[in-house]
Amino acid sequence: MRIIDLDKKQLINFLFDSHLIIGMGSNGIVSTFDNETLIKIHYKDIPNSYYSKDFTNLDKEIEEKLKIEKKLECFGLNKANILKQLISHLDKSNSPLIKGLVMYNGYTIGIIMKKYSKYKALNEIFLELTNDEKMIVRDRIEFLLNDLVKNDIYVRDIKFDNFVINKDTLDVKIIDLDDQETVVGNRAHAKEGFMKNLEKFFDLYDSYIDKNTNHLK
Repeated sequence: MRIIDLDKKQLINFLFDSHLIIGMGSNGIVSTFDNETLIKIHYKDIPNSYYSKDFTNLDKEIEEKLKIEKKLECFGLNKANILKQLISHLDKSNSPLIKGLVMYNGYTIGIIMKKYSKYKALNEIFLELTNDEKMIVRDRIEFLLNDLVKNDIYVRDIKFDNFVINKDTLDVKIIDLDDQETVVGNRAHAKEGFMKNLEKFFDLYDSYIDKNTNHLK
């Protein structure tokens, strides 16, 4: 597992440099690190510094986070342990998107992701696909999610913009596995919730195909 340690200047650049940033989600800002690697910074972990754009007290904010992490460590519930467990499970699956951790002053501030060229979010590309292509993508999404379950990874937030597609090959990858909606470990309640969400997602997916819709909700 790869680990990248950032200094303050690098962290600020990955958060605000428009030349590096390629996207922003509910759980982090994704920026380019190199030709093969993306970095996702969990900006909500440092709300005071991020939203004020004043990083004078960043180290103090991180120290407070580390104190909380230390208390959770004995239960295996701190962020670093959860993400390491997730990466370990992903390495056994067909979803090796997350490749390591991004650290700042000893705190896990984000993740390292493999960069996939020519991939677009499913909600962006869906209307460009033929019905046959949509069915192929559907089968591959189902395979991908069931493969995660076999490796004790349960995604509770299953939605169109959490999948990216290569239009040329129809290869599918799932993103945003590092948020709070992903449960790692053999937990019956997580599997039950996952199956319900999976059914809802495919009901919606199939309805879009049946209606041959020209827009997504």
